[in-house]
Amino acid sequence: MNRRKFLAGAGASGALALADSNPKVDPAALDRAAALPVLKRELFPSPVVIDSLRLLKRGKDCMVHVRSKDGAEGISLVNPPRGEYLGPLFHRAMAPKFRGRDARDLEQILWDVYRANYKEYGLDLWSTQAWCEFAVLDLLGRIARKPMGALIGDVVRTEVAFYVASGRRDTTPEQEVDYLKML
Repeated sequence: MNRRKFLAGAGASGALALADSNPKVDPAALDRAAALPVLKRELFPSPVVIDSLRLLKRGKDCMVHVRSKDGAEGISLVNPPRGEYLGPLFHRAMAPKFRGRDARDLEQILWDVYRANYKEYGLDLWSTQAWCEFAVLDLLGRIARKPMGALIGDVVRTEVAFYVASGRRDTTPEQEVDYLKML
């Protein structure tokens, strides 16, 4: 057997195993689920109009601050140093698409942001969009007095493991642990 035949056989076996792993999947049910709104709009009986969306900086730290016309606020943290070099993209491509819009229409806002910027895909675009999205979700969570997860689904667990990294590439694992403890 040569390498090509081996890989073809392995690929076919894997595809067959995946195809048979859940034969009860109904594509129509998946389409119906995908068409449902994500945000629980019923938690917000009146419009939550976004008045401002700002990128705030203090030293190396940055955050996105959103305020509604009625004074409610939300924030999201920004990975340093991305706030420094992605600030212009935030101001040009993100903030204007959110201002004046009803935060309850977050899914449509995100779609409009994508459509307006579809040629600028990648980490830079998605990072700035995520900053805005998380700030708006924080704002809505504060209004509804619910955790962010409860705005889009049911809270299943209250603690989750997560991964933290500084993004530095000049440290040993021990130095990285010490640095993260200091933070």
